[in-house]
Amino acid sequence: MKSSTVIFFLLIAAGLFYLFHSGYLTIDDIPFIEKIIEKPIAVDEDLGNFLKENNYKILDFSDSSPMLLKFSSDSLLDMDAQVYSVAKKTYEVYNKPLIVQGYFLDNPMLSLSSSDLSIKDNFNLEDMRTDEFRIENDLGIFDVLIDYISLKDNDLELEVEYLGDEEDFFDDFAAMSFVIVQDSPQIKQIKIDYVKLDMCLSMKTSSSNVLSLYNEEISMDDFLGSLELEKCEVKKQANTGTDIVSKENPLEGCPSKEESYSKYVESNSTLAELMSRGEGDLPEAQVAYKNMKFYRDCYEMS
Repeated sequence: MKSSTVIFFLLIAAGLFYLFHSGYLTIDDIPFIEKIIEKPIAVDEDLGNFLKENNYKILDFSDSSPMLLKFSSDSLLDMDAQVYSVAKKTYEVYNKPLIVQGYFLDNPMLSLSSSDLSIKDNFNLEDMRTDEFRIENDLGIFDVLIDYISLKDNDLELEVEYLGDEEDFFDDFAAMSFVIVQDSPQIKQIKIDYVKLDMCLSMKTSSSNVLSLYNEEISMDDFLGSLELEKCEVKKQANTGTDIVSKENPLEGCPSKEESYSKYVESNSTLAELMSRGEGDLPEAQVAYKNMKFYRDCYEMS
């Protein structure tokens, strides 16, 4: 039974070979072959040679009106110049309105379109990058390594390793937040977890506070006071006593709502100052952190 099955498939293979060799059958006549063998995308030979010489890979091509060419590059350097050079060459070859889209590997980057026959004087550039890719790329000017990025429901979460100087810590946070809002204006909340050696600090702010800071509607001190700070990970537990808030009566010991807010801002600023000096593991920082949480709870529950 086994040998007869092998003979059966050998006969099929021999028959297919004969049909292909004789010209009675082509790859296009067998639909499932297209899923196995990737057919090359046909373009003009002159354009194809240009793309090959520059190590560009053709992702898609449609000789329509306007024509569409998608290509991939393994370099991010001067992507606008890369897209323009491909568009210029494509126009020289086909002489018709076009859309050329440049990709970095599998990531859409930049699109150039021309609605008439002269891309030299009349063309539009469109940023195709995803919000996550744009933010991660643009934050590369700061002394951080981005380990994680997530954008869901207009809330952005980042986890970064901070490599800069401690005295620049909060200035960098404000500047990074502004870059994020510029890149994605729809973002409402920004949460960044900073990691440096044994310190991990989670900082949360709103896009409205970021814009208010850069429009000089609030001061830097006001901005820092509005931040929601939490320690991401505590490697050392200071002996600071029991929790202040009573589980039986959460409001026990709480001052008035106005005083709770004032003390929350004060504790927040104290913690921010200690963190900026790299003193986040001192007992004073632990006390400031607990006070901040306590007065925030008092304010929200009163």
